[in-house]
Amino acid sequence: MEIPRALLERVTIVDTPGIIENRKQQERGYPFNEVMKWFIDRANLIFIVFDPSKLDVGTELESTFKQLKGRESQIRIILNKADSMSSQELMRVYGALFWNFAPLINVVEPPRVYVGSFWTKNFRPMTNHELFFKEEISLLQDMEEVVTNSLENKVALIRQHANKVYLHAIIIDKFLEVFDKERSFFGNSEAKWEEIVKKSQQYIYQQILSFQFVSKYDLPPSERYEDFFKINPRKTFRPLLSHCGFLVGCPLDRIKTAMSKSLPYLLSVSQMMPREQRCKKESCKRTP
Repeated sequence: MEIPRALLERVTIVDTPGIIENRKQQERGYPFNEVMKWFIDRANLIFIVFDPSKLDVGTELESTFKQLKGRESQIRIILNKADSMSSQELMRVYGALFWNFAPLINVVEPPRVYVGSFWTKNFRPMTNHELFFKEEISLLQDMEEVVTNSLENKVALIRQHANKVYLHAIIIDKFLEVFDKERSFFGNSEAKWEEIVKKSQQYIYQQILSFQFVSKYDLPPSERYEDFFKINPRKTFRPLLSHCGFLVGCPLDRIKTAMSKSLPYLLSVSQMMPREQRCKKESCKRTP
């Protein structure tokens, strides 16, 4: 079906497989989590649609929200079929929605929730038609804004990913540095390494908080490196300085330059561009 809508000329809407909590992964016939991850990594905006009668949190939903960590700003929640209940019931469901999903979205500002009945049929009588209509308009405006600012959003995501790579690199390097300082010639090297890994909060994290671009809120859980080093032995890593060369410089310096200069420059250039040029289409000037 084709609909003559200017917004649809500039977006691709993908309806991903629904979450079915009482079904096992192997019963789907495909790797559900991997498929969801593929779509999440390529999305500019992520809508999670809930039925008012199905607000339970199960294994699949928890797994999906774990994959959305770091992308909270892209999440929008839709409470659909809102005209199937009274205003009082709707308030109760709205509160239950936040109560159930607050532990899954650990951010200061919760995602925007759109309330309505998003289908072609008329709203049911004796329901809040005006609210639902305004919510539809707000949702379309939200999508329009994301399309208009797509370049800024991509730059922000690239910087976020670069920061994760940077953090991981300096954490690994600090592990190696601390190990070289703490180990003794006659001591048990493996035991010392295990001690450093288990006490990484004390040995590692406290020392790198003074580094550029490092915030305690961006640091991954220290326990994660216990699992990481079980899969990736210490001897497979080299100090960061060993990757530097006279002609090529240091890889980490290039990441720092990208975060401090190159990416902010791209943002400043995009903000100076006319809105029509950023959208690349004349239809961008029209509201959806």
